[in-house]
Amino acid sequence: LRFFSRLPVPRINSHDDPAALPDFRRAAAVTPLSGLAIALPGVAVFLLASLTALPPAVAVLLGLSVNIALTGALHEDGLADVADGFFGAGTPERRLEIMKDSRIGAFGTLALILTLALKAALLATLAARFGAGGAALGWLAVESGSRVALVGVWRALPAARPGGLSALCGAPTRRAFVCALVLAGPVYA
Repeated sequence: LRFFSRLPVPRINSHDDPAALPDFRRAAAVTPLSGLAIALPGVAVFLLASLTALPPAVAVLLGLSVNIALTGALHEDGLADVADGFFGAGTPERRLEIMKDSRIGAFGTLALILTLALKAALLATLAARFGAGGAALGWLAVESGSRVALVGVWRALPAARPGGLSALCGAPTRRAFVCALVLAGPVYA
């Protein structure tokens, strides 16, 4: 929760350092649960807004806004960096340089606009077809499942740079990946 959000997570025990990077070799196992916990406030706002006369798209945007605020736009920032790096440079070295730059480029901006519009349109469509409750369940399933995909990719690919965040946190173990799959399973049942 500390890594993926801005939620205040208290010290768990005397060995717990809230400022330290997590050891994702093992902690990756519970990422589906963190996805659910982080998504719940946004989903709750969406459900409450759905009880009003607001259109489903507005209710979705309110919920997405809450989730973006809770994560500090972590995922959106990463998406923009990847889009700028992959589409704005030719060499691997230049891609890494662009992705580390805090400024956003045209490709990053367009990626953010398009993905947020796509999320809103898909969630609003789910709400129109299956009601707000159905859309909320779909939203939670995607938030949990996407964390499993993150663990799988993190485990399968080498770190982009030796001193980068991925290398510092450690690659998830096979056991952590399997645990993440098992934890996310009930969401899809």
